Amino acid sequence: DFKTDNYMLNVQKELMKILITPCAPDLLKTTWKIITCISPILSDENRQIVYTKLKSELIKSSTEESDCLLALAKIYPNEVYKLVLDEYVSQKYENVTLARTIFSALSPLLIVPELRDHIVEVLCVNLFNNHSSSIQLVVLETFNQILSTAKSPEIAKILYDEWKLVVKLIDLIKNSDVEGAQEIMYQASIIMNLIIKTLPN
Repeated sequence: DFKTDNYMLNVQKELMKILITPCAPDLLKTTWKIITCISPILSDENRQIVYTKLKSELIKSSTEESDCLLALAKIYPNEVYKLVLDEYVSQKYENVTLARTIFSALSPLLIVPELRDHIVEVLCVNLFNNHSSSIQLVVLETFNQILSTAKSPEIAKILYDEWKLVVKLIDLIKNSDVEGAQEIMYQASIIMNLIIKTLPN
């Protein structure tokens, strides 16, 4: 009813104040947990505030922020893509630390079908079209982690069928420079093994 709606809007308003105001870490963690719980009923205006905060802190996001991002992505995948992820999934990376952080932040979102292709694409671009062996290794490590802990069993099949990842990895091994080639070969072999194990005989 009206009173309940009005009460919830007031609660959301207070939560947004905490988000945009410096506060104690424990209070901020609790705030993110509450926002995650009420994500289905966040108003349009308040979602914009949350998206802005998530985007600005994606590089150093906490577990609570990551959980909130995933919760919102499941409900509003197109909004999350446009307002939070777009610039992060549309570039080649040169900084190893940044690449590792961003790819780790993106990986949990692979379980959201509407975001999956965008995330796999940025990983593949940085694996096959990036000439930095250090960045390639970061991507391979990310794929390794994804396939070792995947919550969505169809990811390996999609990588095999739609992205031809095994064939491309074989080509990558053949064309790798001497520098870093051994580690690339090792990581790629683990990934190919993880993918093939999920396929029918």
